[in-house]
Amino acid sequence: MTSHSLGRLISEAASVSPIKIYVALVDEAVDVWRPIQARDLGNGEFEVMGIVPAGERWEFPPGTRVRCREHRFADGATGLIAYEVVIR
Repeated sequence: MTSHSLGRLISEAASVSPIKIYVALVDEAVDVWRPIQARDLGNGEFEVMGIVPAGERWEFPPGTRVRCREHRFADGATGLIAYEVVIR
């Protein structure tokens, strides 16, 4: 295997590894963000993964393609939040 082929395989593996994004919980009295796993589809687009815990409603359910942007939370931490559905 050439180093070019190995580099391509590593790059492809990185693109399918889930990353952490945050989705808003709906029907909450205050802003609540659930950290979840998502698949990076490139171009700022992600596919929501996981299972919604009983008693929660996510703004974007599993399987939804979303766009994300960086957000600063109340505690000063930053992370990617899902903010809109990708229409195809």
